[in-house]
Amino acid sequence: MKRPDHEAADQPYPVLSNRTITWAAVALILFGGGLATILLITFGDGRHDAQLEAIKTAGTIVLGTGGAAALWLTARRQRTSEIALIQKHLDQLAIDRAHKLQEEVARSGEADAESRRITELYGRAVDQLGSDKAPVRLGGLYALRRLAQDNPEQRQTIVDVLCAYLRMPYEAAEGTQEEQVRLAAERVLTKHLRPGNDATFWTGIEIDLNHATLTNFDLSHCRFGPADFTGTRFIGTSKFGHAEFTGPVSFREALFCGSVDFEKAEFGDTAHFTTATFEGFTNFRNARFAKILGFIRATMSGDTYFSGCIFQEQVAFTGSNFVKAATFTGSEFMHEADFGGTNFQQGAGFLSAEFANISWFFRAKFHGPTFILDGSFKNFPFNTTEPDGPLKEKTVWCWARIDLGESKRHVWPRNWVVEPSPDRPDGVTEGRWGRLLPRDESLRASLLDG
Repeated sequence: MKRPDHEAADQPYPVLSNRTITWAAVALILFGGGLATILLITFGDGRHDAQLEAIKTAGTIVLGTGGAAALWLTARRQRTSEIALIQKHLDQLAIDRAHKLQEEVARSGEADAESRRITELYGRAVDQLGSDKAPVRLGGLYALRRLAQDNPEQRQTIVDVLCAYLRMPYEAAEGTQEEQVRLAAERVLTKHLRPGNDATFWTGIEIDLNHATLTNFDLSHCRFGPADFTGTRFIGTSKFGHAEFTGPVSFREALFCGSVDFEKAEFGDTAHFTTATFEGFTNFRNARFAKILGFIRATMSGDTYFSGCIFQEQVAFTGSNFVKAATFTGSEFMHEADFGGTNFQQGAGFLSAEFANISWFFRAKFHGPTFILDGSFKNFPFNTTEPDGPLKEKTVWCWARIDLGESKRHVWPRNWVVEPSPDRPDGVTEGRWGRLLPRDESLRASLLDG
């Protein structure tokens, strides 16, 4: 079997020396002379023409042999040139492999050196952040910021460190050095979560600030992924206006000690405010909720505005307590809305609100004037389109206080009236109350019988 050319190139190739070529030439001459002599003796026969033919025959044989030798030498030279080219190619490949290996080794060394450098900078900055001296902590804070800015793959880790620092126990004290450090940490975090400047915006960041204490926290116009504010205490004014929550967000058990602004905020995933407490003015005007919203057993002590909101999925305010006026003017409820057991202590406004699905107000309490105009509810306060009858739930009504005076009258949808009742809602000890019931006598009887 013939070996491939590259294998042949690896084998030693014999080289013809000058002596060998000389001896071959002498041998060819001797062979030609000897052959001519033999032919002359054998076929010369003493005649001139016969001798000439013998010499011509010998010359032809010698020339043919020489030509064959010349062809062999030419073929051998060509073969040698091809082997040399193959060997040159193989040598170049070997050089390229060696160069590539050197580059990989160099890159690996550089990566290791860079990794060690980042680790050293990170460790030094974290040590500074743990110092008992505020200026040193500030230095560590800004060192982490610079490290994250220069190394995108480290940003989430450094954000986690900043969040962990803000989650550390803290007793708010205005004007202290620790407050300044924490405010700086908040500013570092929020500055890099605002789109607009690609050079400074950190994309895809997750936030974990559960049970943290935050002062005048400003996430307005920010964009980030999943966020956890469970049990977080917000001191002062909290701003989330125009913020974009691209992942699930939790404000369960959060405490907002001052006013809070969520105007035009975008909630792209589930949002939970279960048992959250809002002590000041609360603004959710024109916010959009793409997934489920849970406001179960939340407490709003100040005026609360949900005007112009869009609720694309289920929303539940079940058991929530609105201490002051609650406004849902112009809001759009595209899925089920549950206000069961909700306590509106100073009334509520649903002017021009649209409820496209079932709306539950079972045992909701309206202490103050409530405005719900005709056409606001397509199914209020229960579903009347079930195939097995107009009512699937019994005792489905909401309570309304009726001793409000002429200037504080309720305005209900068409075909619904407040029926005075000798009873009061659970936990209420004063005032005259009624139940919101349909004008239709059969529907009303079904409710009251239930």
